[in-house]
Amino acid sequence: MARRRDPVQFDLVPDEDGPGDAGTSAAAGSAGEPVEPGWFGRRVAGPVRERWRAVPRRLRAGIVAVTAVAVVGTAAGVAALDARSDAAHAEHMAEMPGGVADLSAPLEETWRVETDEGVVAVLPGGVVVTRDGTDVLGVDVATGDEVWRHELGALVECGPDNLRGLLSTGLEALVCVHGTPERTATVLDASGTVLGDRELGVANHGQRGAWVDGAPQVLPAGDGTVAVLEGGARELTLDGEDLEAGLAQARADGRWQDPTVRVEDVLTGEVRAEETLVVRAEDLASCGTGTSRDRVFVNPSLWAWGFAVRLDVCGRSVTVTPDGERHEAMRVPSVDGGFLEYTADESTRVLDASGAEEAVVPGSVLPPPALDAPGGPRLVFVGSDRLSAVDDAGERLWTIDVAGFPRYLARAGGTAVLAMVPEGSVQAVDLGTGEIRWTRDDVVTTEQGGVGAAATDGEIVLVTVSGGPQTDLVALDLADGRTRWNQAYDARYGQVTVIDGRVVLADAMGGGYIRTVDGVQVETSDAALVGLAN
Repeated sequence: MARRRDPVQFDLVPDEDGPGDAGTSAAAGSAGEPVEPGWFGRRVAGPVRERWRAVPRRLRAGIVAVTAVAVVGTAAGVAALDARSDAAHAEHMAEMPGGVADLSAPLEETWRVETDEGVVAVLPGGVVVTRDGTDVLGVDVATGDEVWRHELGALVECGPDNLRGLLSTGLEALVCVHGTPERTATVLDASGTVLGDRELGVANHGQRGAWVDGAPQVLPAGDGTVAVLEGGARELTLDGEDLEAGLAQARADGRWQDPTVRVEDVLTGEVRAEETLVVRAEDLASCGTGTSRDRVFVNPSLWAWGFAVRLDVCGRSVTVTPDGERHEAMRVPSVDGGFLEYTADESTRVLDASGAEEAVVPGSVLPPPALDAPGGPRLVFVGSDRLSAVDDAGERLWTIDVAGFPRYLARAGGTAVLAMVPEGSVQAVDLGTGEIRWTRDDVVTTEQGGVGAAATDGEIVLVTVSGGPQTDLVALDLADGRTRWNQAYDARYGQVTVIDGRVVLADAMGGGYIRTVDGVQVETSDAALVGLAN
């Protein structure tokens, strides 16, 4: 006689007091452990399950009787929908600055590369550029494998700078300046192939290394160019108390030449942009002075990013772009599209992609380094103690008083997460109303430094806490600020960069110094790049 089979049972409606849990799946692994739901399960299936539990029991029983057979046929479809939604979410977050698919579990080290610098640049295809002594190398962000390596020489400096990970550069060309005292500029393409180089002559190495008076300062800039600063002086000695007369005499004597910034094509030497900042007596008055009034510390500063080159002298500045445009104010790309231009009157011009003005906002617009979607209210720091939000037209939505300077960590789920400097607290502010949703005063201990920006998956914001022999990554729930997990990593003063949805921890301040190896000056440290994943 055939063996009798027990009827198939469907446990679709667990009792509220039973073992059912909205946070776990009914499926289990080989050992019976519950499977953690994906993003779709947490954001869609979970809320639907809660609404189902609100339906009266008799009505639920009738619905189950009618739909039990349909459930069998659609279970695989639901699982596929969950997988597709998770994949779509992961793809979306990989396109967002600081975006990661899932931060619900601690991140484990998957690869480590010893290096003498952190993330120098990011090239298309998920290639992280870093430096190892006199070598520059590209590392695959997914595996940590070395993709390419080139030995360049002493005091290698590659760029342009990507604002320390604030903005993803997606560079098509990388420029490295190297050698001392005579410098050479080398251009590499996105695959790491050397396209060519050019001798620059005697030049100063950024802000580091031995300084040669009278020599230009050269920095790698965007779009295959270098930024060159000529003229100016680190300090100027004037005769007498009259700054205007003293400056005129210094010009006549040849002791002062107004600083000029140039943007030059590395391969051709073509000057794409050139601007001279004519220094005035009132500018010198704003510079620092020595023990006697006639000694003025001018020290022009040169900065180069992928989108602009900036010259600062005594509180005045001029900005030029690799394509030859000139701007009085500092202009940076916005994570929401277009540009932000910070003006001398402490306001921010919001520009579209063409550079046309969309709004003028009093105060400094704070860019979020990690976000789950573009658009939404912008945060503005006004004066020294107020925080506001404005809409796309620049209209103020709300204003609150704050203590200290707010460091924007992440924008996700309609919430702005801030670290308050110097007190060290972490706060979440509702972007629509200005309401403080939660505050954490215990994320940073007295032995540690500040809180740094890291990443978000839309539900969790991951922050870095450094300042000691190791770096902590703390995952905070956006809804209520509770710690979802806290993990310590072997990195001093670690900084997190998110590249193509993957987390890279850079031990970028490992006590670096310049030493001479076989007659070559080398910047060295105990730093490393660490790939993290869950």
